[in-house]
Amino acid sequence: MNVANYTHQWRNRPDLSIIAMASVHNLEEREAARALGFRTYRGLKPDEEPAKGEVYCPYHTHGVQCVACLLCDGKRGPEDKRKDIVIPWH
Repeated sequence: MNVANYTHQWRNRPDLSIIAMASVHNLEEREAARALGFRTYRGLKPDEEPAKGEVYCPYHTHGVQCVACLLCDGKRGPEDKRKDIVIPWH
């Protein structure tokens, strides 16, 4: 079963990359998490835009509930080309 899942423990638990997004706070953490095999979930500061390879959370843009979306269910191997997710800082 796929579920939306996030972890702040991505540095210590790279094995979670297949089921969880790395919750990161900046672009430097994003790159470090991606190097460990994670897709990332990041809050944007008011003056920031998504970086290359990032997309706004569908809830923010279209009101799609997490249970229907499931983009935040980790990375399903090297063939998984889905983008990283961002949301406006709140």
